Amino acid sequence: MKGWCDLKNLEVLDVSNNALEGMLPRCFSNLTSLRVLDVSRNHFQIPLSFAPFANLSNLKALSINENKMVMESSFYTSIPKFQLEVCCAEACERVKLLY
Repeated sequence: MKGWCDLKNLEVLDVSNNALEGMLPRCFSNLTSLRVLDVSRNHFQIPLSFAPFANLSNLKALSINENKMVMESSFYTSIPKFQLEVCCAEACERVKLLY
C-alpha cells in the first residue's frame, strides 16, 4: 500500500479480496477526499477506535468485513470526523490487544 497515501484526491479505494495483512497504514488519514473505502476480505488489523480513518471527514461508506478488529493498548480520545452512511463489519475476528 506504499505510495497510496500520497493520493490525496482519491475518492474511492477498493482493495477487497487481496489477502493483504498487517495494520492499516497510519497515513490513511491523509486521504481526506476519500468517500468510499472497502478493505474487506483481507487480513488487516483494524483498531476498534477507527483511528486510521479519524481525519476522513468525507468518508461515507466503509467496508471492513472479514478482517481482525483489535484494541489498542493506549486509549484513543479523538472523535472521528466522518459521519458514515454505510458501515459493513461482518465476520470480523475477535478483538485482541495490541501493544
